Parts: sequence; structure tokens; C-alpha cells
Amino acid sequence: MTHTVEFAPEALEQLTTLYRYIATAASPGIAQRYTDAIVSHCQALQTFPHQPLKTAGTSAP
Repeated sequence: MTHTVEFAPEALEQLTTLYRYIATAASPGIAQRYTDAIVSHCQALQTFPHQPLKTAGTSAP
């Protein structure tokens, strides 16, 4: 079963703000890769919405 991932307007604004911050602090390329990774991670929930979250520093989800 495929689900739909929709971004709230506030989330899109936050992504834009984050992009601008990283682009200024580092580079536009880094900002694009970083925000693209966030969007890709969210969109992955379309096909696997119940995947376990990985916890940093552990080997188990």
C-alpha cells in the first residue's frame, strides 16, 4: 500500500529557511544536498510508513 506524503506550508517554509541558512554558512550546494536529503527521507514514508527509526549510537532500530 502506498501512502501520500504532503508537506505542510510551515514545513516548506522551514526547509526554505534552513536552505538559506546553510547556503550562507556553507554553500548553496551543501544546502541543496542537505534539504534534498530531508525531503527524500520524508518521501520514503510513502512506500514504507512503519519503518523503525534508527537511534544514534545503537545497532538496533
